[in-house]
Amino acid sequence: MTIILLFFIPILMIVVVANMGQHSPTFRGLTYALLLISSALVAFAGIQFWQATTPILAQILSPDIPLDQAALGQGLAASGLLASGLVLAALITDRRGRRLQVGSLCLSCPVPLTALTLAILYAGGNFALVRALPDLSELSRLHLDFGVGELLAQNSGLVALAFLGVGLGVRRNLRSAWQRLDLRPLRRREFGIVLMLTMGMIVMSMMVGAMIAALFPDSVTNANALNDTLLQAFSSVGGALLLGLLTGIGEELLYRGAVQPVFGLWFTSLIFALHHVQYLNPTFILILLLGLTLGWIRNRWGVSVAALTHACYNTSLVLIAISVTSIGS
Repeated sequence: MTIILLFFIPILMIVVVANMGQHSPTFRGLTYALLLISSALVAFAGIQFWQATTPILAQILSPDIPLDQAALGQGLAASGLLASGLVLAALITDRRGRRLQVGSLCLSCPVPLTALTLAILYAGGNFALVRALPDLSELSRLHLDFGVGELLAQNSGLVALAFLGVGLGVRRNLRSAWQRLDLRPLRRREFGIVLMLTMGMIVMSMMVGAMIAALFPDSVTNANALNDTLLQAFSSVGGALLLGLLTGIGEELLYRGAVQPVFGLWFTSLIFALHHVQYLNPTFILILLLGLTLGWIRNRWGVSVAALTHACYNTSLVLIAISVTSIGS
């Protein structure tokens, strides 16, 4: 839990500074500096791992886990350099009195630039991990301690990132931030819509999953092995409900509430898929489809319906997994 909080604290601080930079030249410059330093540090760390002659990470994690440290370093270096290049381009453009624009998206504006930079660094870290450890099921041997506390910390961080990302306390009050995230009470008929959408997503997941399993059986096996390790603490009805509710709220507030109105349906769904490290293989297709579906739901019925649908979908999958496991035993 402590590690998760330490991961979020600097990110949240940068996001707050970026929101202040939307209207303040001083904080705008500070945002560029913080993003450039963060990106450069990731690139530097990647180069160090890449060039190291001793297996540093393998000794820290476990000597029994086959980790390609050079591949990890190359992935980190690439993402750090890409993010650094983006920030430098935005900074140079801004200093010339112009805007780095892609369509209607202003990449030299502090908040969108921060969101994209952090997305690149996080996705790059996931890709680096996949390159360094193609068989992600090996991570199950780390005996990851991921329980209720860690789940609560992670999704609390996502909720905080969503609210602070849209400017809570800086550019917006609580009511304005709530409206910007498109949160509103569910009407009675929308509960029926959520039920139908959940069933549809489960059917789609099973059909696409079966096709991927038939074509790429190893990818599904690896993803399931890591998921089983992460879900050990939630192998009960109460645990499934807690897992589904927290992940549904946390991920939907961030991706569909805060990010999608800025970056659009397709790019947001791509970021959503890239941030699920256990699916960075052919099963990525399924996660991308689920992201697109949740994004469509958000556009059609709002974030509240998307969040509850996501929560019901995750809960249903965990309950199905628990039932299959109990029958098999």
